[in-house]
Amino acid sequence: MNVDIIDRISTNGRIISASTVRACLKNKDFEIIKELVPTPTYVFLKENYGN
Repeated sequence: MNVDIIDRISTNGRIISASTVRACLKNKDFEIIKELVPTPTYVFLKENYGN
């Protein structure tokens, strides 16, 4: 069995993870979310959770 370790993707020094996105979503911090996710995902989250 071989194990490959894959580094997490980061942007602007922030590691991109679902936990990070959920925390930002809880705090309505869409500016950070916009930096972390692809545009279609951002649009979906903003439209459905931005109120």
